[in-house]
Order: sequence, then C-alpha cells, then structure tokens
Amino acid sequence: MAVRIAFQRYGNFLFSKKSILLLYALVFFWEDIVQRIGQVAGQGECKAGFLEPYLLMLTSTDHIMLIPLLFLVLLSDFPDKGGKVIPVLSRTGKGKWQSGQVLCLGFFALTYLCSFLIVSAVGLGKQASFLTEWSDFTNALYVRFPELFGRNNQLFLSTEVVAQGTPVMVLIHSSLLVLLFLLMLGQIVFLFHIMNRRLFGFAAAILLTTAGWGVTKLNLDIKWLFPVSHVLYGEHFQTFLSQLHCSIWLSYGYFILWNIVLFVCGRKQIERCRIW
Repeated sequence: MAVRIAFQRYGNFLFSKKSILLLYALVFFWEDIVQRIGQVAGQGECKAGFLEPYLLMLTSTDHIMLIPLLFLVLLSDFPDKGGKVIPVLSRTGKGKWQSGQVLCLGFFALTYLCSFLIVSAVGLGKQASFLTEWSDFTNALYVRFPELFGRNNQLFLSTEVVAQGTPVMVLIHSSLLVLLFLLMLGQIVFLFHIMNRRLFGFAAAILLTTAGWGVTKLNLDIKWLFPVSHVLYGEHFQTFLSQLHCSIWLSYGYFILWNIVLFVCGRKQIERCRIW
C-alpha cells in the first residue's frame, strides 16, 4: 500500500505545474555549465567526459547550492494536504501513509538527479568523450592552454576529486550522498508539516543548507557537523596524499542516521497528533 501511495503522489508531481521549475533548472544547468564546458573543450581542441558536467555540479562548492534549494522549491506542496489525503489515511492508516510519502521523496530525488545526469550526458554533443577515465579536458587542457584554463577554471573539477577517484566512482558516491541529503531535507519538511510548523520546516532546511555551505567555503572545522561538506566528494580527501579529512563511509553513516532519526520522530509525531 505504501508503494501505491508513493507512485500516486509521484505521478501527480510529474504532471503538476511544479515540474516546469525542473525544466527551467535543466536549461540553466545546460547553459551555465554543460554548454560552456563544450565551448571551452572545443577551443582547447579536446573532448570532455560526458559525466563531468554532472560531477562538477555535485562536487563543486560553487554549484552544489542549486541542487538542494531547487529541490525544496519543488517540495512546496509536499506532502499531500487537506481533503485530498483524508480518504487515503482512512484506508491505509498514518504509518503506511508516512512510509508512502518518504518513499515518494526517494522517487522525487532520483528523478531529479537523473534529469541532470541525462542533460550532462547528451548536452555536450560532439565534444563528449564516453571514456571511463578522466578526459583530456580535465587532465591535459590546463597544460596545453593555461590561459584558457585560467579564464574558465570554475568549469573544471577540483584536483581532490580527480586525484582520488575515477569518474564512475565519483558518480556513484556523489549521487548516493546527494540522494541521502535530499531525502533528509524532505523528511525535515515532512516532520515540521505534521507538527503544523510547515514554514518553520522549510526555514530550518534552508538554514541548515546555507549555513553548511558557508562554513564549507570558509573551511571551518565545524563544517562536518553540516550535511553540505559530507556531500562534496573532494572535501573528504587531501589533494594527493592518501590521508583523509573525513571517511566517505562516515558521511554515509551521517546521512543514514539522520534519515532514521527523522523517520522515527515523524512516526512518533504522526501517531500522537491530529494532522488536519
């Protein structure tokens, strides 16, 4: 029953007006990152890896803020409200309804990330390289055309990312960590919604994200208390040495723990209060 609830809610989202915002975000991503990488690769007479624009967005401190903040905008009518859900609650019970909503969050987040991945894969066109290793754009352009690199250095993956993983490895870890982060933000919104503090929930999620971004940019020691640092693959490593700033498995544990805590708190809250 929870799966059915999730698919029904997911279908409503896909055909809602809110999905237009995702389209706008994809156009922005293509124009601001994918297209520019293709142009610079063409000027440098090389090709860029088809995953690299997507990985840049997930691993760069300058680009990462787009992902959670837009996701929160897409959740502005989440979860179901008012009379639409009362018949569902009466048939399924609060527990299954909650499980369905959280599962739907996972569908939202997965679709969201896959959309950016598809644009990254097809948006480079003839400048795309489909190798499983880092492309000449990432590994060699800065040597051949240092001035071109200097003018566009915001379009290149950090040294920590390139030195500490293959494209496929970074893809897997970054996507899973961002997925867990988005699920965490959605559960914060859900918890405060059933406490009748919906706006406070959005404010808390935004503050958690922006504060984490700020302390990560400043490289403060407290950055590991916030989710943004745990999402960024390169933050876990020193540039060339094998020493770690933070184990990536600890970051998985961080998000899994918070998601479990939020789910349990949501279950306890939903069982002892009136939602509407």
